[in-house]
Amino acid sequence: MSNSNDVILMRAAELADLLRACPQYDAYMQAKQSLMMNPENVQLLAGFRSEQMKLHMHEMLGEDISAQIGDMDDYFNTLYQNEEIAAFIDAEADFSMIMQEVQEILTDVLNVWSEDDLCIISGPAGNNILN
Repeated sequence: MSNSNDVILMRAAELADLLRACPQYDAYMQAKQSLMMNPENVQLLAGFRSEQMKLHMHEMLGEDISAQIGDMDDYFNTLYQNEEIAAFIDAEADFSMIMQEVQEILTDVLNVWSEDDLCIISGPAGNNILN
């Protein structure tokens, strides 16, 4: 491994240490630990996320999911009434925002990916030109 790679990896480890020290990470880990102690709540959240992924896949395939959106909103609102699950979802969202901001900074500074790149890869009308 080259010296520049060593420095990059060292800085990445430092960033990870900084992230671990932030209050949002601590809140996320505490909420996750609390959630994991209740298998029923883990199962409820996993079931919701599974349905969410299925719906997202249908949407990615170009299917109309508008009829299911209301059902998913109701499912989420019911799930969110559970204080432990709500605390986990909130903490996860807060920490995810920080991670997303870090990702955006890296992407912007490095200029490695843009909306224009997506058009090049998918081609006109979303046809994948790489296949």
